[in-house]
Amino acid sequence: MYYYRVYGLQVRMEFEAPWLTPGGDGSDLLVRAGDTPAGIDGKIKETRWFQAAESELLLFDDDGGRFWVRPGVIVVTPGGDLNSWSVFAHILGSCMGAVLQWRNQLVLHASAVRAADGGAIIFCGHKTAGKSTMAGFFHHYGRALLNDDVCPLALCSDGVYLSPGFPRIKLDPSVLLAMEKSPDDFQRLPFKTRIKHAYPAIHGFSTKTALLRGIFLLEEEEQTSIVRIDQKSAVPELFQQCFRKAFFVTLEQKQQALAMCAALAERTPVYRLRRPKKLSQALNVVRLVTESIESVEEASLS
Repeated sequence: MYYYRVYGLQVRMEFEAPWLTPGGDGSDLLVRAGDTPAGIDGKIKETRWFQAAESELLLFDDDGGRFWVRPGVIVVTPGGDLNSWSVFAHILGSCMGAVLQWRNQLVLHASAVRAADGGAIIFCGHKTAGKSTMAGFFHHYGRALLNDDVCPLALCSDGVYLSPGFPRIKLDPSVLLAMEKSPDDFQRLPFKTRIKHAYPAIHGFSTKTALLRGIFLLEEEEQTSIVRIDQKSAVPELFQQCFRKAFFVTLEQKQQALAMCAALAERTPVYRLRRPKKLSQALNVVRLVTESIESVEEASLS
């Protein structure tokens, strides 16, 4: 049995996950290979890719594999190699995302890095908005990676805390070249429509939770600008960034997520970051985001 810490969970696995940080007692979640059902009883929602009940999920992948998810256990029936990237992507993405939602976490589809004070900066946006690219450049310029794709947030009395994932970022070859790295040196991931490589953002990575300092919603524009979004307007935009909203199968789950988004907008500054996708502008964007976070911190101290 292998023991890991990821997303604030203590996980035990029957097979090795080399990307994850070892540690913990495995008390939160078991991940094992085994038989999975063809369907689940009491399903509320069904698509080609999944069946879902209030706290149970059955996922299907392109290779014929199945992932049976319940609050304390994930069972994998692989369609191919158990140690393939596709299997780990499902476990660390959709499967654990559902588990975290059931544990009353607000899970955003986003990437995150550590701020200079150890807090967290989150980048949200649509599928090709550049979330991973932003995290990659921040890491390149000295900031530690926290998460790529799955960002679980705990709303506590003293602030909002982000639990880190694992030290890998999915990056486009052009981004790696702009970072003066050769794409050939990094594993190419088996996406069908995009070329992405797994970049090991190990420097500075820690599983220590981080107090959330700011959220940036990414948009493409010719000129770079950062504008703070008012609390009321931020709520529906944050809800759109929730990870796997399709897994909210009851009205209560949707209402809870919306209420958590409202609480998040009340406690954390949310910005709209418009910037060109020209990689030559990356350092300027990093500087502007850093200045925005620092100005809020200074205002709170004055």
